[in-house]
Amino acid sequence: MAVSNIREDFHAELQKVWEIVTSLEDTAWRSDLSRVEIIDDKQFVEYTTSGCQTTFTVTVREECRRWEFDMENDNMHGHWTGIFSSKGNVTTIDFTEDVTAKKWFMKPFIGAYLKKQEWQEQIRQWKSQYPLSMKTEGLTPEKVIRAINHTFDNAIIATDVRQNQLWATQFLELSEKKQMLTSGGLGTMGYGFPAAIGAQIGNPSKDVIVISGDGGMQMNIQEMATAICYELPITICILNNGYLGNVRQWQEMFFDRRYSSTCMRYRKSCPSSCNAPTEHCPEYTPDFMKLAESYGANSFRVTKENEIAAALENAKHNLKVPTVIEFIIEPEANVMPIVPPGNALDDMILESGDKGI
Repeated sequence: MAVSNIREDFHAELQKVWEIVTSLEDTAWRSDLSRVEIIDDKQFVEYTTSGCQTTFTVTVREECRRWEFDMENDNMHGHWTGIFSSKGNVTTIDFTEDVTAKKWFMKPFIGAYLKKQEWQEQIRQWKSQYPLSMKTEGLTPEKVIRAINHTFDNAIIATDVRQNQLWATQFLELSEKKQMLTSGGLGTMGYGFPAAIGAQIGNPSKDVIVISGDGGMQMNIQEMATAICYELPITICILNNGYLGNVRQWQEMFFDRRYSSTCMRYRKSCPSSCNAPTEHCPEYTPDFMKLAESYGANSFRVTKENEIAAALENAKHNLKVPTVIEFIIEPEANVMPIVPPGNALDDMILESGDKGI
């Protein structure tokens, strides 16, 4: 038998920690899982991407105090105990797991299994202490992407590059049936739309969605003609903040809001001191709805949260031409957390303005 123990203190509400640790529905952070099947309030089954099936039977559940379960699969059986407590603003968790191999040749691997479990518990703790979320007011990228999660089940989602890509990697829920195409950290703006065209031609029975910014979408907008000619029903979600958002965010946070060459509504006549949009700004160029219609595509402009679902549903049921949905988001919406230039990864800026984890 092998035993591991994790004890951690961190600043988070006890109720929030309990909800995240015991949640069987929000498992997107577990890259090793394909799905979780909930049998009843006492039993659930985890299926890994490698095909392993483990059954968990809850033996103790005391709200915000104690959670225990037995676990068993073809290779091992064991027991997990989680004790939760709080004092002031500090929540303490104490997790113990003991595992016994069923087969003699599995014994050398039990230690490695527990090491992996300890790492996953550490991730779960960070997730509870520093949850990814944006402000709740207005039309936010998080709300758009979570609506995409809800609307499309069997889908391929291509991202462009910069802020839209980072929001997508934070909030998309991926699975065996829902996959993402992205060009990585050194990718170039304009990747998303051509990638989606290739994905749709190669997977005609799947929904294909593009998540792009207003700047990146203009890099290869001419490929709309290709999508029209091949009758590709791609859903194109443009997160329009009126800026080259990623560069603008750096200019805001690290260069005292000295905005330069990032505003997409800029005109030669604009005052050089301008560092925020006002009611006197000219109209955005181009008008994405008119541009889409000029190619023969469908188009919608979404300005309110309650308009998101209807626009996505309309796009999903359009099977002949692309649908462009322009989401007008807050001009100065930022991606958080962020590591300041020259700093270490453990010196990041969180949404709250605190530093470090």
